[in-house]
Amino acid sequence: LTFAAEANEAYEVRSAEVNFVRQGTEEVLMSVTIAQAAAAKPFAEHVWDAAVPFGGGQDRNMTMDGEYVYVAQATGGNGAIKAISIADPTQVKDVKVTTYTPAGLDNGTHAISCVRMLPNTEASVNGGKPVLVASNLTTGDGTEKLIVYVWSNGIDADPDYFVIDSGARRLGDKFTVKGTYQAGELHFFDFNDGNVVIRVKMKDGVAGL
Repeated sequence: LTFAAEANEAYEVRSAEVNFVRQGTEEVLMSVTIAQAAAAKPFAEHVWDAAVPFGGGQDRNMTMDGEYVYVAQATGGNGAIKAISIADPTQVKDVKVTTYTPAGLDNGTHAISCVRMLPNTEASVNGGKPVLVASNLTTGDGTEKLIVYVWSNGIDADPDYFVIDSGARRLGDKFTVKGTYQAGELHFFDFNDGNVVIRVKMKDGVAGL
């Protein structure tokens, strides 16, 4: 038996069952299952060749979702996050940021340092899309507080922020996410030894130790 099938261009495996039935009856004499592997996903769907404008300060790191690449721009006591359109990288806009500055946070600390995407499982939160989270940078003098920013309502709305006791460690240069916006953790690493220092628990968008 020879079967001809069009190529599977989807990124999911697909299959079909062909039944041979006795003429005039519903008796199945033989069944043949035809399965096709998924198409290979491209390594890169977009190649950029564009200069993206930034202001002063050190651009520390980046994250992305299906629409934007987010870059944290550290500018001393203030901070900014640039959202670069994946479809058209010449289109750049600022993520709305409310800078929170408690006592002791003005010793050359960057208000925005690290950005990450937190998976989201609820359609009612940020339109069902992943949620952007960010941190400030503490210099580890023992007086500063670690700040966690969470954009639960999208990047055009003010973020929620949470103040975390961080101790005399330099934190905020990098962190990783685990789990989801609904039930997850943020792991912060010490600048000097690279070890995890603080695990900040996330529960329905609320961050705390």
